[in-house]
Amino acid sequence: AIDLESMKPQSQTVPLLDQFLDQNRVSVASLRDFKKTARDLIEQCKIKSIIHPLLADHVFREADRFLEIIDMYDVHLTNIQSQPRY
Repeated sequence: AIDLESMKPQSQTVPLLDQFLDQNRVSVASLRDFKKTARDLIEQCKIKSIIHPLLADHVFREADRFLEIIDMYDVHLTNIQSQPRY
């Protein structure tokens, strides 16, 4: 029997996207942690800042949301990889 599935060229796009998401997840997590620290210090008046504490919180939440989006893409790619190809 001929295994046609194994003979199909495999897409290189998904592994590249996985690598891209992993690299971005690390960078964004580091940036999010920095923004959280800045937000906390601004709220505690431990550092001088010209931005309002609510803006600092907003910037932190944006980074946190971007991490959630990266995770959603990762789940989607995992689902694509697990589906049979015809």
